[in-house]
Amino acid sequence: MQSNRNLLVRKLDPSQSWNPRLGWVRCIRDEEPLDTEETIRRYVRCQIFCLLGSTLFTDKSTAYAHAKYLPLLRNFERIHTYSWGSACLAHLYRALCRASRYDTKEMDSPLNLLFVWAWERMPCLSPIPRHILPPAEIPVAMRWSNSKRSTAWLEKTVVTFRHDIDYMQELDIYDPDINVRFEWRPYEGMIIPSELHGHLDVCDIVAPLLSFECIEWHPANRVMRQYGLAQPPPPRIPRDISLDQHCMALRGVQLYDWTVMQGEWIVKRDNR
Repeated sequence: MQSNRNLLVRKLDPSQSWNPRLGWVRCIRDEEPLDTEETIRRYVRCQIFCLLGSTLFTDKSTAYAHAKYLPLLRNFERIHTYSWGSACLAHLYRALCRASRYDTKEMDSPLNLLFVWAWERMPCLSPIPRHILPPAEIPVAMRWSNSKRSTAWLEKTVVTFRHDIDYMQELDIYDPDINVRFEWRPYEGMIIPSELHGHLDVCDIVAPLLSFECIEWHPANRVMRQYGLAQPPPPRIPRDISLDQHCMALRGVQLYDWTVMQGEWIVKRDNR
């Protein structure tokens, strides 16, 4: 346990809770002198840990990050080899599932990813008119961060949004004259950097997404129209996850060997 705590700093204040407070980690990061390779690596580990807790794997408090991510930062050379994107998507799917419950009032996880997905495909929900946005390029979310929200969007109510969703039309190509629409292929014609070409073949796989306690299916076969393909009927036998696995929640310190706990799902993912 103590070795995990020392991944970020030389010594942890004994009063610090097991799940580190992000404000405390930022203070440690900013105090690093950056005069040796080791201090630079500690700075980068702190920065990555803050990114995990504040953007990719947020909780409802937005003040803490779970200590389960600390061991992934131990081997500095391996950090970039982990599938952070699929883990992020697993947490988002889990959050969407929980948010669908009638008694849920809040939602966590990478909501920026959800917002951009919705704004790109449903212009009636977006805070910025499509004609004033800069062209889409990688990363797509960047074009939404530097544009001013429209006055008309600020005046919309929940009733208005629900009405637009109920009467939304489907379009495979962009039509500026139809605002209440769902665009299946919003990124059509966008230039993909060459370094990403080798990763494109995983976009349409049907496989489990794994991240510690999170197990969620990536059902790309349900949205084939976004690849310009015909949509087949859904499979007769649904791909289910047992209730005890799907509802698993981590509280406190958990010393699981996840390669054993999720061994069956790891095999399914590797045999996709």
